[in-house]
Amino acid sequence: MTKILLILLSLVSLLLFMSGCSSSNHPSPGNMAALSANEKTEEIDSPVDLLREEKILSLDPENISARDVMEILSRSPAPQIINLNGSLPVVKMDSFSRFLILMGYPDKKILNPEDKSYSYSSHVSSEKLAGIIAWYYERDGLKPMLIGHSQGGMMVVKILHEFDGAFHDTLHVYNPFTGLKEERNTITAPLSGRVQPVSGLTVGFASAIGTGTFMRLLLGQWNMISRLRKIPDTADEFTGYHIPYDIIGSDLPSFGPRKQYEPTGSVPVRNVTLPSSYSHISVILTDHLAENLPARQWIENYLPESRNSALPAVPEEELKNIYFAADIWYQIKKNWSVQLQQMILEKREQKAIY
Repeated sequence: MTKILLILLSLVSLLLFMSGCSSSNHPSPGNMAALSANEKTEEIDSPVDLLREEKILSLDPENISARDVMEILSRSPAPQIINLNGSLPVVKMDSFSRFLILMGYPDKKILNPEDKSYSYSSHVSSEKLAGIIAWYYERDGLKPMLIGHSQGGMMVVKILHEFDGAFHDTLHVYNPFTGLKEERNTITAPLSGRVQPVSGLTVGFASAIGTGTFMRLLLGQWNMISRLRKIPDTADEFTGYHIPYDIIGSDLPSFGPRKQYEPTGSVPVRNVTLPSSYSHISVILTDHLAENLPARQWIENYLPESRNSALPAVPEEELKNIYFAADIWYQIKKNWSVQLQQMILEKREQKAIY
């Protein structure tokens, strides 16, 4: 049995290496100015806040247009997005981060300030990542979003269980700029001013891409095998992305049907099956789509119920991973606008109280 596992691990490592070599075929975005933009995100309480607040409240979160992103969302506060890499850093989440930035998400809200990269290692402890999330929420008043690929997806789910009290009774705040633990296990709620523990916090949107229990077995991540498909109420929304015949992201050594993610409480959970032609390794390579005008327009107009609408008439290679990119961008836009609306309404409620 040990020899079989070693052979399988070698095969997986070879697949990762080969895919990583080919991933360089995707050029970095030509519009690199978007990645270096340092414009300060306007605060919601600026002199024009009332007009902008009304525009935000008028948005339909389930139908956010490209104009809504450009004229309203991109000029408003945004939740921090933490993109978590897989176990081997051959293909990182950087391409996906560039895709989000080119689509209109503020680059500062994706940047990892500790090392100035656009992704996070999935080898960092879930305890530390939970503490970083608490730090961002206390500062921004918006719940961070968690998106993970392969082992990064496992870490996303583990963080949700961390907040739910599965691994530690007490969680501390961690500073994302220094990576250091702070000597406090509470934060001050941004609007109400109430002190609340880090344990029990929730994230806005969470997602796992190509994450299976088989690799948890191979890598000895025993405490997540029974929890991987169980999503607690420490996320406002969760989406799991599955790829048929994905050996690396499979659930059992038999590579049988994947188990579906399911809520342990009331959190909305979606399971999305991507085309079988998609690759476990390259599914997150998406920045090329934001620079292809027909592909970008299709993504901007995407609604989950319209997934089967005709794709743009461009070469198939130029549309690689478009279903994944469109669906997760839809979820991010939706959660972004919902959180802003909730923040505005809560702020107004607090003003009415005092």
